[in-house]
Amino acid sequence: VQLGPTARRLFGLMAGYRGLLTLSIVTGTGAAILSLSPYVATAFALIAMLQETVSWAHVLWIGLLGMLGVAGEKTLFGLSTYLSHKVAFATQKDLRFELDGKLERVPLGFTDTFSKGEIRNTMVDEIEVLEDGMAHLVPEVSAAVIAPTLSLAVMAIIDWRLAILMVLPMMLGMALMGRLMKQGEGPTRDYMSIQARMATVSAEMADGIATVR
Repeated sequence: VQLGPTARRLFGLMAGYRGLLTLSIVTGTGAAILSLSPYVATAFALIAMLQETVSWAHVLWIGLLGMLGVAGEKTLFGLSTYLSHKVAFATQKDLRFELDGKLERVPLGFTDTFSKGEIRNTMVDEIEVLEDGMAHLVPEVSAAVIAPTLSLAVMAIIDWRLAILMVLPMMLGMALMGRLMKQGEGPTRDYMSIQARMATVSAEMADGIATVR
């Protein structure tokens, strides 16, 4: 996959926190795997209860293991989210410091080309948007991709028709999501433009308060 210059730059900033990012991916993957524990425990419990001689102690242990799996999944997901947020906030800090250093080197005429509101919007609001992608991408994508993939593999082993029944809704959902995201590109650009204009007007109003008073 060919990454654009913005994506390469962003991954380059995050590369400084490769250890935390890797640990977040590992814990997110573990959480995605453990998210299947209730379904696996239910299946084994049903198999045990359908035997001629039911061992309720065995069924109880299966239920306890399922509950431990759920607790482990929540713990690992929380840890993955915590680590990914640390990476996101640290990356935002580095990016803001880098932009601040660049502003110190630009000619004074730069402020005539861009208003203070636009500069503030770039350094604060637009960088703040990056947090959603960086902090939530790792744990949530892990859960959204790994768990269905494992479920699909198990279903394919049990019965290939079950696998097909699972794949069809997923393909339909992905197609609809892609279409929705494509339709949202224009409104998203308009929103960012309006937000920049609002920041500019707000800064101008703040500057004029002293004069009006």
